[in-house]
Amino acid sequence: MPSHTIAAIQARFPHPHRAGFSPVSVPGSYCVGGALCLSTDRLWYWPDRRQLTLALLDLNPTLSQTTAFWYATRIIGANDREEFARAWAFAARALHPRSDAEGETISST
Repeated sequence: MPSHTIAAIQARFPHPHRAGFSPVSVPGSYCVGGALCLSTDRLWYWPDRRQLTLALLDLNPTLSQTTAFWYATRIIGANDREEFARAWAFAARALHPRSDAEGETISST
């Protein structure tokens, strides 16, 4: 089974694209959410929030469905704004929930 750390996933999928980028023009293109899905062997290169939620639950079964959906929404939003580092940061928090740098717990609200 492949490693499911963000570093390992980023190493396998280092060049995500934003929504609106034509996946037809570059075979195998994906977004950050797609990289997460592909790391779970789900062939969703451009997942919607529901699909990404399922992949996040595979990657971290301790997440509630609500929290996974919250992260999926933020990952997709950041990716679509071409804020890839932010999308990866949300992905890292989803896989390994912790308090952020300011000491506030990330919540699903």
